[in-house]
Amino acid sequence: MRIATPYKHPISGIYYFRRAVPEALRSRLNKAIVKVSLGTRKPNEALQLFAIRQVECEELFNAARNGCITSHHMTLLKTTCSSGNGQSAGRVTLQYLFERLNKEREVSKKTIDESQKVLTRFDGVYKDIDAEHINGTTIREFKELLVKTPSILSNELRVLTLVQIAKVIKTSHPGRLLSDSAINKHLSVISSILQWASNNSYFGDNWHNPVRGKTIHRKGLKQDRMPFTESDLSRMFSSDIYIKQVRPKGVVV
Repeated sequence: MRIATPYKHPISGIYYFRRAVPEALRSRLNKAIVKVSLGTRKPNEALQLFAIRQVECEELFNAARNGCITSHHMTLLKTTCSSGNGQSAGRVTLQYLFERLNKEREVSKKTIDESQKVLTRFDGVYKDIDAEHINGTTIREFKELLVKTPSILSNELRVLTLVQIAKVIKTSHPGRLLSDSAINKHLSVISSILQWASNNSYFGDNWHNPVRGKTIHRKGLKQDRMPFTESDLSRMFSSDIYIKQVRPKGVVV
């Protein structure tokens, strides 16, 4: 028997969970297939997320058989995509536009992966939102969540949405938060995709870029480095590297 595995999209490289709905349940769920983006290009991570979706899907089917579907079970259906190209029915999503944009440009895999992380974060807050409906309020709220996000996430936080992260850490996070440049990079990714879509007539003539003017420049955010003490300078410049011009083994000249 063939073992179910994540489906890798041929264009975006993103893995998906796909599961056929049993015929007896299709009328109850109004679905023939459950298909959900796993939001990753990493095979190992996709397998872990796929296993979680398998359990959730089985719970959904059992609930449908017993006639006791709850809002928890319906969550899986709400995140279901109706097509295989990242576009939900009747909507042009950021993910769909991102994939179309990447067909026209030559960028490194690293750049694509970094942009995909931004889209995954955004989609975690505004699931499958129509790209043309993204407005200034949407971007402002996204930026406000980024301001509260740690620059380094633990494994526990990494799987959460920005909203969930903000609730977990509240105001007690002792570490560094995302810098202005990191936040602006997130906004820039979204702005570039939206602007490309507008230039290629995906939006109406009256559309304007909601990211414009939303970049962040906080004063006094950078922490000044403490100057070297006289003792520090003496220790550095009295070493063999400066006095005898002898470099330790392993130092590349």
